[in-house]
Amino acid sequence: MDERILIAYLERYKKQAPKNWENEKVKWAAVACFQKAWNGSFPDFYTKLKTSLSKADLLFASRPYPKDSILKLARADSDAVERMFAELFDESNGADNTLQRIARFKSEAERLYKNNYIFHCKYK
Repeated sequence: MDERILIAYLERYKKQAPKNWENEKVKWAAVACFQKAWNGSFPDFYTKLKTSLSKADLLFASRPYPKDSILKLARADSDAVERMFAELFDESNGADNTLQRIARFKSEAERLYKNNYIFHCKYK
């Protein structure tokens, strides 16, 4: 990942955000909810994930399926989904492998879905 490009996008976003705050505040509320819950203490990973994603419905009011699907997978195989998220968020090798981590996450989610449910869907 080219850090200069990211910084340029962030600077442009910062300039435009105040003008679009009504649309943006929902996103930031969902992110804040996720971060707070993700760093919290829960009895199991499913509860942690469900709480972390509780405001995500605001972002995808007409399409909650990805959230519902990942929660369904976490209920079926909590350990595997917890590993998926740990690998997705692991930046110990730098940010250059972000696209590979996302691809692995999606691939593992598809594998788990196929293994745990009669029907399957491909999420993009």
